[in-house]
Amino acid sequence: MARRRRIRGLGWWIALVAIIVVPLSAEFAARGVVGHVAASETEKALPEGVAAEVSASTTGWCVLCELIGGELSGLRLESDSLTFGGATGAVALEARQVDLEQPIAVGALDGTLTIDEAQLNTLLQEVAAESGLSIDDVRLQDGRLGYATSFSAFGAEVRVDVSASVRVQSGGRLQILAEDLSLSAGSVGTDIPVDPERFSLQICAAQYLPEMLQITSVSVVEDRLEIGYRADRAFTLAAESFQTLGAC
Repeated sequence: MARRRRIRGLGWWIALVAIIVVPLSAEFAARGVVGHVAASETEKALPEGVAAEVSASTTGWCVLCELIGGELSGLRLESDSLTFGGATGAVALEARQVDLEQPIAVGALDGTLTIDEAQLNTLLQEVAAESGLSIDDVRLQDGRLGYATSFSAFGAEVRVDVSASVRVQSGGRLQILAEDLSLSAGSVGTDIPVDPERFSLQICAAQYLPEMLQITSVSVVEDRLEIGYRADRAFTLAAESFQTLGAC
């Protein structure tokens, strides 16, 4: 009798574990499949000249429930190897109200693009060259952007160390506003009147982003430049949504 009770008790435990484990296994499987498909479709939709290895994960508490309803509450996509304009950055974004009918539609999106000193140096050298400047020694520190350049005065080469702030401007531009200058020119005096505006720069950041994305913020965080953006309207994950880049 005691043996039968033990067997029946074991059977109830097995049934209880199955009730818990099977739905959990299905939930984890669903999350894995959705993440894989979302990452793959995003990589395929990237515009020409832009490449990334994307990872994706759902943010909802019950993906199986959301799949039945045909809409994901949230989807997070990340890449540490987004290449664009000859540079590499890291991107993290969150899509919300993701309609799973084909083509997959996204109701809202926001995220950040992060660029380190070395990669920013690559971008700024190109921008500076278009303005007739040659810069090097790009530094991100204490919430500010620093770089070095030079000009000729009285037959000598004058080195200029620039400390600048970075701001968002309308039209998808980032304004690098030179504010503090430090001049060094060997035997030549450094009391040369110089307008900081001469060493200010503008980056057309919109040209690296799909045209439905708007830049919302920019800040220097430790040794990185972080650019915030959001979608200004709903869009689909079809390739044509990403092929048209912004312009300034």
